[in-house]
Amino acid sequence: LLVSNLLFALVMWLIYIVLSFWIAGTVMFSVQGLWFIGNSLAFTGCITAMAFLIAQLVNSRNALNGIVNVIGLGSSFLCGAFVPLVWLPGSVKAIAHLLPSYWYIDANEQIKLLETFSWETLLPIILNITVVIIFTVVFVLAANYLSRHRQDR
Repeated sequence: LLVSNLLFALVMWLIYIVLSFWIAGTVMFSVQGLWFIGNSLAFTGCITAMAFLIAQLVNSRNALNGIVNVIGLGSSFLCGAFVPLVWLPGSVKAIAHLLPSYWYIDANEQIKLLETFSWETLLPIILNITVVIIFTVVFVLAANYLSRHRQDR
């Protein structure tokens, strides 16, 4: 089930990438564009794994819709998608570090500011993407554990 969800997410991601090439054009044909694409791919996998984990935790479809809305909108506000991080208080930023959206948005902000491509300038971006991948692995492991635990009952 997780693999089919990931395949569906990958198809949606590909549509998103095609649209971004059509809308942004030259930006997406740059090295920065490739980093944006890689970052979005990592985040797509992470969010799909998170959604799968939430689905393993909740039995009710109505509750699932509510939880997904709260997590999606809440993390967007906390992590800087709607309000820039520089305007948020330090306590909110500290909480935001616990969510994968923060690392994705931070990587996008750093990619946007790239002027030279060297190990020193790319390292923070690579670290952010690595954190998103670690979140993905944790979500997949937790979802698999819960799935097996449910099957044993």
